[in-house]
Amino acid sequence: MSHTGFAAFSDSERAADPLLPRPPGALRRFWARHPYALDGILAGGFLVFALAFLFISLVDWWGSDPVLVLTKILRAVLVTVALTCAILFRRKYPLWGMGVLFVALIFPVLGPELTDIFAGAILVWSLPIYSSLRTAWIGYGAFSVAIFLANLGRGVIREGVQNGSTEGFTQMLVEVVQSSLIVCGMFLIIFLVGVNMGNRRRYLIALLDRAEQLARERDQRALLAASAERARIAREMHDIVAHSLSVMIALADGAAASTTRNPGAAQKAMLSSAETGRGALAEMRRLLGVLSVSQEESQESVERVPQPGVKNILTLVDSYRDAGLNVHYRVEGEPAIDQGQQLTVYRVVQESLTNSLRYAGVGASVDVSLWFYPGETRVVVVDDGTGTPGVRTSGSGRGLVGLRQRVEIFGGEVSAAKFGSGWKVEVTIPFASKPFDTEEMQRGLA
Repeated sequence: MSHTGFAAFSDSERAADPLLPRPPGALRRFWARHPYALDGILAGGFLVFALAFLFISLVDWWGSDPVLVLTKILRAVLVTVALTCAILFRRKYPLWGMGVLFVALIFPVLGPELTDIFAGAILVWSLPIYSSLRTAWIGYGAFSVAIFLANLGRGVIREGVQNGSTEGFTQMLVEVVQSSLIVCGMFLIIFLVGVNMGNRRRYLIALLDRAEQLARERDQRALLAASAERARIAREMHDIVAHSLSVMIALADGAAASTTRNPGAAQKAMLSSAETGRGALAEMRRLLGVLSVSQEESQESVERVPQPGVKNILTLVDSYRDAGLNVHYRVEGEPAIDQGQQLTVYRVVQESLTNSLRYAGVGASVDVSLWFYPGETRVVVVDDGTGTPGVRTSGSGRGLVGLRQRVEIFGGEVSAAKFGSGWKVEVTIPFASKPFDTEEMQRGLA
């Protein structure tokens, strides 16, 4: 947002965020919100002053040469209208205003009037405020030249034409130089005041723009963090629900099939299904409980448990064995100490076994192999696709996408493709030399 004054933020924005800076000065803020009101007052004041000065001058001109009087009146009217417009639009066209002043000062026949000096003070003061410093100094130089030419023209008319002597002309030239230096010196003070105010104005606007930008970036980061957290929770919920429901459906189908033939096995399958459901429900409660905790509420009210890691994979494998998969599990090497990598390995195995149960079906053979090398971790899950797909459902498409996002956090790679009549998932994760930052992991999991 670009600002034309000090009113960088609206009252509603400042009320919504009290940390936003407030521009100084109530009067300055009022004029910043109503810029053309001040310009109108200045232009109107100048117009009244110029008309009053013209009326007084008409009394002095009375009885003079009619042509000269008419010329003076014409000049006064044209210059007054032009300078009034220049003052009114001094913010938008400061350099054009100086051009009008330059023409008014060196208008032929006549020298500068008091009204020209009054308008010059306003325009010279405004120039460095509403334009660049380089442009302002060029404009002030042109104004100084115009002052000298105007004084020189008046001096030539008064002295050179009347006396016609070289000595009188030299004296006139000295007086012109002296008077021009005095006037330019006085206007230099006005100009430097404008330079100081312009620098301060630009500095304040830059500060307010920067504050607004930081506030906007802060809000954007908050929105991104909220969106990232929602995505992370959705991914965790998918892992929990997909695993638990797939196992529960497989156990329920097995229990229903063996109710008459083997009531004991059916009872065991139903108990395992209930245990799986209770575990999934508890995990979902813990996950959703974190969301419902307010800032004022004690964090101790939420039950906290460690995230699953490599040591929990054996229990996970047993649950799929109970569901009907023939899982062969082997591990080589020591797992990484980083909990983020261990959670990723756990989720890779969980998602792969869930897909094997869903698509390969009950009775399929699945090989789960984990290799923990000094430089990387490798996970390979292969099924033969020869089971009975009793729980086949349409997937959400989020499983493999979520795995890739998890693995890419650590710079790893995921490949999933058909392997014979079954399916093969292979994941490679570079070993973390130091424990992964928890906050960074949470951001990355999104």
